[in-house]
Amino acid sequence: MLLNMRYEFNPSGNKIIDDLLKKFDNQIRIEYKQFNGNKDDCPSYIHKCIFLETLDFNINDWRKIREGNYWEIRDNLDGINQSKFILERVRDYQRNYN
Repeated sequence: MLLNMRYEFNPSGNKIIDDLLKKFDNQIRIEYKQFNGNKDDCPSYIHKCIFLETLDFNINDWRKIREGNYWEIRDNLDGINQSKFILERVRDYQRNYN
């Protein structure tokens, strides 16, 4: 079964990253069924998005993402909502600084 994912496995040439991406994909396939085909509710899909979108980030990028009320909001969320919030902040940062 092939999912219509935003990020499907594409070999990077880096064995460690390729292995991680395959693990993400396998876990997403399992969770996809549990969440009735809604990949946006699959924790592994959200984590894979965060991983791929921040692969080249350094500590300064993360400091900018965590500025302001980041910790206050994040600490009041749990589970998938916390991960979605982090992904939202990462994407906001990318739009504003890249």
